[in-house]
Amino acid sequence: MTTSDIMFAPGFPRWSPMKSGTRALVLQPCTVSEFAESAARWIDNLGLQLVSEGITSDGATAMMTVTYGGARFWLATDTWLNELALEPQSADGEDPAAVLFEILTGKIVTMFRPAGPKELELVAASGWRRWPPRLPEQPIFYPVTNQEYAEQIARDWNVPESGAGFVLRFNVRREFTDRFEVHKVGGEMHTEWWIPAENLEELNDNIVGTIDVVARFPSEDSNPSRR
Repeated sequence: MTTSDIMFAPGFPRWSPMKSGTRALVLQPCTVSEFAESAARWIDNLGLQLVSEGITSDGATAMMTVTYGGARFWLATDTWLNELALEPQSADGEDPAAVLFEILTGKIVTMFRPAGPKELELVAASGWRRWPPRLPEQPIFYPVTNQEYAEQIARDWNVPESGAGFVLRFNVRREFTDRFEVHKVGGEMHTEWWIPAENLEELNDNIVGTIDVVARFPSEDSNPSRR
């Protein structure tokens, strides 16, 4: 499932001011009884990392602490507020909450790419922000639409070819991605973009945030990683 599969109630997601003077990204109305299922859905779809979770002694409020994009957030619901909120506690560089809002509202597209160790080293050398230029025999750059497909390639092709495979996730502005058709090249999950090599630098210029490693094969491999 991807963020495009999430259905929102009318008027959501939206920004909401907090008493502390900060802001919350309100994702969806949610009661305490619905919290575990709803929060799990956001964590799975947005690539959040769970740090801790709990519920108040009176059972009125549930909360989870998560990280995303180098910032720490809390996911919480309250029977009086009746909302599931995502509020940044700290951030460095881009505002992760703003990035999430743009992903959820369709202004940013999440892409995945399988890679071998050599390509991973080059991405790491860029500060995890750019893909390296294509080789002459590589006229097309092939990011894919979902992690499952990227994992299949990394595991079944990159590992036999180079000893290790990695799945990298990155966000790109939709105004760029909309110029390229999504191609289905097999089963339902086998969908990908075909981006000519001459457009790769422009794609790099439209990446929002960093390129993150989200899976590796074999899992104990010690090559560079994000998070």
